[in-house]
Amino acid sequence: MNTTPALPTRLKAGAPGLGYPSQVEVEQRAKELAWSDGRESFTDLDLAHAETELAGGNSRTGAADDEAGFEREPTQEEVWEQSENSVEATPVEEEGNVGEELIEQGLAEADHNSRVVAAEKSTKDARR
Repeated sequence: MNTTPALPTRLKAGAPGLGYPSQVEVEQRAKELAWSDGRESFTDLDLAHAETELAGGNSRTGAADDEAGFEREPTQEEVWEQSENSVEATPVEEEGNVGEELIEQGLAEADHNSRVVAAEKSTKDARR
């Protein structure tokens, strides 16, 4: 008799891992995104946005730009590497401010949460 408990799927070799969102979490987030946009059901685009957000990205417009076929601009380091002139340049310090990014993420999440609550409230009011 095997007394070893089975490992959760997230701990098995070849599984996405602990930090990766499950399909249930992605679908729940997609449903919230649809509600915040005033729709009853989520779309494939909502699923893509939800997966991007839960995987660590936070910009809905960034994912849409990638899907629309827009090319990203090269970073300053990539431009330097492609340059034929080998002039040594001092790299720019952090391009963004971590504090500003955290504030923007917090504001976006607060806006999302208020939209979800409003959508749930309007759904309850419509049922009465």
